[in-house]
Amino acid sequence: MNCALGFDTKPILLASDVTHGARRATANQFERPAKGAGVLMALLILGEMAGFAVVVTGVVFGQLV
Repeated sequence: MNCALGFDTKPILLASDVTHGARRATANQFERPAKGAGVLMALLILGEMAGFAVVVTGVVFGQLV
């Protein structure tokens, strides 16, 4: 699935799964979070909100035109 930023997120998700598997942190992946996990989660939330805003804006302008 392609995101609005123009790159495929599957390799990132796969790398995350491999990293957690190597750390043996598969039961609770946030028990010992990797460095920067909080920043990445914040960026993910902001990206999701921005994507939703783009969709809503498109619907609103589509209804007005």
